[in-house]
Amino acid sequence: MTKSAREEIQELASHIMHKQVEPIVGCRAIVSRMGNFGAPVVNHPAFLIIRGIESETDEFPVGEVRNQWDQSVLKSLDLKLAEYLESVSQQLKEACAQLSAGVPWTDF
Repeated sequence: MTKSAREEIQELASHIMHKQVEPIVGCRAIVSRMGNFGAPVVNHPAFLIIRGIESETDEFPVGEVRNQWDQSVLKSLDLKLAEYLESVSQQLKEACAQLSAGVPWTDF
């Protein structure tokens, strides 16, 4: 049985909270699934936080593409990313808690 976009988002949010997936990888995956929902859901504060974090981190390479980057540049970017993620950690945790619990869908 295939998971619905809602179930995938809930699972991704849980994985972010439990450090089973990198935050920016998880945020990017959630944002890519948001197109399956209408404005009332995607404009929920939890989604807006995830979308904001995804947008603010689009300059950071993840996955295999990192192999194509200069290591000194990656080190600098990784430090910058760690600082940013620390600054939004509480917001991200709260947004993921709401998404994993299905809050955006119960509000409507």
